Amino acid sequence: MEILKFKSQLFVAFEQVTAPRRHVQSVLVKLKKSVHGTLHSFQAALRLAENGLQAHGTLRGLLDRVIERRRRLRQEMRARENELRELLANSLDAIVVTNLNRRFVAANPKALELFGVSG
Repeated sequence: MEILKFKSQLFVAFEQVTAPRRHVQSVLVKLKKSVHGTLHSFQAALRLAENGLQAHGTLRGLLDRVIERRRRLRQEMRARENELRELLANSLDAIVVTNLNRRFVAANPKALELFGVSG
């Protein structure tokens, strides 16, 4: 009987010591899960932000290339137009330019001379 009583008292004493430890351990496990979840949330948000920046950089690069291409095409078109104007003005042959409706839109000095029109 004494052994049972001692065993019972020992169990109560042991429980009094271990209960707060188990409670602390439980709180620490919950805290660890919370920190781990928050860390994953931050990592996901960081990945989204990085992807957004990469997408922004990609879109910005694409927009820059489109703008640069349009600028280059305009320059080439102006250069070609200037070449044609020069050819039209200095040609020894009569040259007349018409639109789709066959109306005259430009003529060089030789064409004007041929048709008897003063320039």
